[in-house]
Amino acid sequence: MTTDAEYQVGHKSELQHVASELRPAVPGAQPESPPALLVNVCGPSRSGRRTFLSRLWKELAPGEIPRVFFTLAPTQEGSLARQLLDSAKANRSYLEEALKKIADALEGQAKRLEEAGRPLPEEALLTLWSELVVQNLVEDPSCNRGLQLIVALPNLMDFDPVRRAAVAREMPRAGTGTDSRILVTTLPGTSAELLTALFPERGTPLEVTLPPLDIGEVEDWLAHKGLPVELTTEVYAASGGYAGKLEAAAVTVARERQERQLLFTAEKALEGLAENERRLVCQAALLPEVDSFSVKALMEDADAALVMAILARVEWSGCEWKGKSFVLSPAMRQAITRYFETRHVADYRKAQPLADQFAKIHAAIPLSQDRETLARLCLFNYFNEPLLKTVAPDLAAEAMRLARSGAYCESSGSNFRLKAEVRQLVENYMKLVRLGAPQEDRARITAAWEERRRAIMDGIARSEAKIKKDEGNLDTIRTQIRQMSGPIDKELDRIESIRRKARRQSQRQEKNANDAPAQGILIGRWAMQILGVVIIYVSILLSSKSSIVYVGLGIALIIGGLFVKGGLLTTTARETAPSVPIPEADIQQHEKNLRFLNIKRQQLETRQNALAAGIARERTLLREFDRELREPYI
Repeated sequence: MTTDAEYQVGHKSELQHVASELRPAVPGAQPESPPALLVNVCGPSRSGRRTFLSRLWKELAPGEIPRVFFTLAPTQEGSLARQLLDSAKANRSYLEEALKKIADALEGQAKRLEEAGRPLPEEALLTLWSELVVQNLVEDPSCNRGLQLIVALPNLMDFDPVRRAAVAREMPRAGTGTDSRILVTTLPGTSAELLTALFPERGTPLEVTLPPLDIGEVEDWLAHKGLPVELTTEVYAASGGYAGKLEAAAVTVARERQERQLLFTAEKALEGLAENERRLVCQAALLPEVDSFSVKALMEDADAALVMAILARVEWSGCEWKGKSFVLSPAMRQAITRYFETRHVADYRKAQPLADQFAKIHAAIPLSQDRETLARLCLFNYFNEPLLKTVAPDLAAEAMRLARSGAYCESSGSNFRLKAEVRQLVENYMKLVRLGAPQEDRARITAAWEERRRAIMDGIARSEAKIKKDEGNLDTIRTQIRQMSGPIDKELDRIESIRRKARRQSQRQEKNANDAPAQGILIGRWAMQILGVVIIYVSILLSSKSSIVYVGLGIALIIGGLFVKGGLLTTTARETAPSVPIPEADIQQHEKNLRFLNIKRQQLETRQNALAAGIARERTLLREFDRELREPYI
């Protein structure tokens, strides 16, 4: 079997006729006067003219002559550019370079203008295309010899007058050596004179009228599409036999047939029920889930109980009970809904918005038991596991499972709360199904909140009292620490004073010791010189032979006194200089006092830090108490 793109139904003779007219009499011959052939394919609206043109291309494609076949579409945003480019890229021959040049130029210009924020209008794009074709194909001697240029204009009369005139003006001119052809399609009854006026150099157009298909061709088409051939008569009647209407006719006939089948299925399922019971069951079928709670979204409690009783005894194919819910098969739901829509229009329009609202809730919270659990949790602003075990022990496990899943709840410190969007959905659900909060739950939650509030207030009082006491102690300790600074500084000053005094005494003794050798040296010099003078004087007085010797000795003593040095004396003086001892006993006593004072201050500072940390903890606890007061359970 051929593919759908290759399948041809009807118009075979028309295709062959037009194809033969479009081919030159002698393939490859160079016509002296290029013919300008105009073929008008006409027929009623949706008679298959577009399909005819696409099949004609397949009929003409095999051949030994260079041919360019392209289609100019009616005004549709973006469609013209795509078709022009695709047409150029689809033709592969020795004209490939010229066609690629045309396509690249058109695409580049359109892209540049679009990026600049000035997209090229359809009319300007068509004009640019025609100019490029004329320039690069029709008037180019290297390309136009033996060239057959076929321009197809589908639904030419859909063009506005300005565009139709532009098409006529931009068509290839005579005398270019091009075997040009123009195909147009119009509705029947368009005068030949109008087409001739639009294309005066082409002469009177050749008309091909597309007739309707026969019933056998419609049957072949249905078989090719895989549709039941028993629909042939209905499809043929709905389409009038025109190929362009077959798709829509087949869809319409199939839909009507399906609707008849749906209504038959619903009638069979609801057989034996009173009219009011049928209406109620149809209402319930609108819901994505049918149980004792959900049906209350669409009807009163008594009617809901009646529906559940009816569903408990029916035996419908593909439908079953799952827990407390009755699950309809998609086919049965579709059949009953269609029956409801056609037989009870007013009731259907009234119930549909409510069913849609329930469907949104069901999509967000699919399980009915989860909806019921969340409905009870709507009483709580905040909740936690200990509270639930106290006020609603039967709810605790299921509620904490939902809370920890993160799907419906969010954490708030040690507590949980419903997400805002979930709370809104659950509250809407409760309104729909008229589900109220149990009063005993509300009373227990109120009592738990009051007890918790009293405990928080007691904790606040204890924390504030402790902070006040600790702040008083902290002030006392800080005062003691400041007072201890004086004695510690005094002890340090005393130790430093003793050491300074000892250093001063040592410096004085060292100075005295340094001065002593200088005086000794001076006295020694004087003694030697005086002794020398005395010896010389005595020797002169005695005037003996040995006097000369004593005179020399005296002179030596005088001269020697001039060169006497005091190194020995100085060294001796330094070695023998006494040192002043530091009174260690006094210093040790003061250092002992200093250590005692430092230890005492360190103890006070440790106590000060502990009190400050305790006050900070109590203030944090007060903030937590304040947060808890702002998060009441109800």
